[in-house]
Amino acid sequence: VNTGPAYVISLSSYSSSEANSKQNTWLRKELNSIDRVVTPWVIVVFHAPFYNTFNWHHGESEETVMQDDFEHLFVEFHVSLVFNGHTHAYMRGNNIIFGEHNASGPQYFIVGCGGGTSENGFWSRKPEKWVLFRKYEVYGYGMLHIVNSTHAVWELRNNRDEDFTEDSESMDVSTEGLYRVLDQSILHNSFAV
Repeated sequence: VNTGPAYVISLSSYSSSEANSKQNTWLRKELNSIDRVVTPWVIVVFHAPFYNTFNWHHGESEETVMQDDFEHLFVEFHVSLVFNGHTHAYMRGNNIIFGEHNASGPQYFIVGCGGGTSENGFWSRKPEKWVLFRKYEVYGYGMLHIVNSTHAVWELRNNRDEDFTEDSESMDVSTEGLYRVLDQSILHNSFAV
């Protein structure tokens, strides 16, 4: 989908992704066709994350097989941002190439906290070197504001007020804390022409 300064590509974590598959062939063709002068931001979304700091769904085959097949394409064609779900938690990663922080790689996000939280904790108590922010007990949604060809603002907002009261007559839901920003970052697109 070409939407102004962004080209958004949606992939399937549960479809074949190997070199000669329809999805792989299609992805390569799509990435190759993008005019980065017109659409400087390339955003890829799919369900199962390549980089996962949480216990839940860590290292599953739908993550690792697709990563083996597609990550090199994300690097070759300078994908700007990658958004995933699957894990009911939130993570803002750094720019990553093959497991290492590298400013030339896409920035990775897990935004799976819209409909539930994960109480399984982190894979490691110490965050991986490519993790900038992570939280597993959160309900939230993300907002991406593309400012220009080189900068965008990312926000994770709370979508549940944990301090509500319920009685037999009515539910009084306080909006204090609801929709507040839980994480915010200025994103830099180093591939803008």
